[in-house]
Amino acid sequence: MLEQSKNVFGQFDALTAVKDRVRLNAQMAAAIHESVGAMNAPIVIDAVQIEDIQFSPEYMRSIEKRMQASVEGDRLKQNALREKVQA
Repeated sequence: MLEQSKNVFGQFDALTAVKDRVRLNAQMAAAIHESVGAMNAPIVIDAVQIEDIQFSPEYMRSIEKRMQASVEGDRLKQNALREKVQA
């Protein structure tokens, strides 16, 4: 079961795992159901909810820098468009 969970989670990058948590939860639930079903165990899983995704501080800093660069780029484009309209 752990291996199937790792396989599902490995298909998501950090940003997608956070933004598309519903899909991650659904795929994780399917993988767990498949694992439990293969064991023929009398276990019922009602739902899977992934709540606390943690990444290394270095990885989080790199995501933050990327997001800041994107916001700055959008701001510069907006300023350029405003100047063009004013001219």
